Amino acid sequence: MHDSTVFRPAELVHRKNLRTPEVLLYEHWVKPQEEDSTVTEYVFDLINRMRRCQELAVTNTTEVRDKRKVWYDENAVKREFRVGDVVLVLATSKPNKMAVQWTGPGVIESKLSETNYIVRMESKKNKTQIYHVNLLKPYHQILERVNLIEMERRKSKNVKRRNWQFRTRFRIQTFMILNESKQTAH
Repeated sequence: MHDSTVFRPAELVHRKNLRTPEVLLYEHWVKPQEEDSTVTEYVFDLINRMRRCQELAVTNTTEVRDKRKVWYDENAVKREFRVGDVVLVLATSKPNKMAVQWTGPGVIESKLSETNYIVRMESKKNKTQIYHVNLLKPYHQILERVNLIEMERRKSKNVKRRNWQFRTRFRIQTFMILNESKQTAH
């Protein structure tokens, strides 16, 4: 039995249930013979049964489709980009199928629909291509913290001992710089 139609495919195609040889023998031995109906009665009965099956299949299919859409949309995240946004693109062809590789960065040139964008990739000689929103993610430049240590030596005279001493003082400065290397997602 099919999930969405609630009918076996043979019922919808051949307009009746297919039976195995065992079922046919069982019906022949156990159930009494029914009187044969006329051809016109059989055809009308077949048409009515087919109509009912089709109506039920359509209603069940729409119900199941709506349930599946609600189930899918529970975890779906709506993403939207603006023209000029910098994005990374998921690499669709890669040597290791299990590895996730993002290429880029690229710049959104225009929005074609709710889910499709034209992206200009700098790494591909400013070539533009259409990408689905599921293949895009925002690009954030990575700031790296760099510490610079300065050493300062001063000569000072020790009055009590009457000799010169050197004082060393360290000063640490922290800078944030942009990392220009390509980002990879984990």
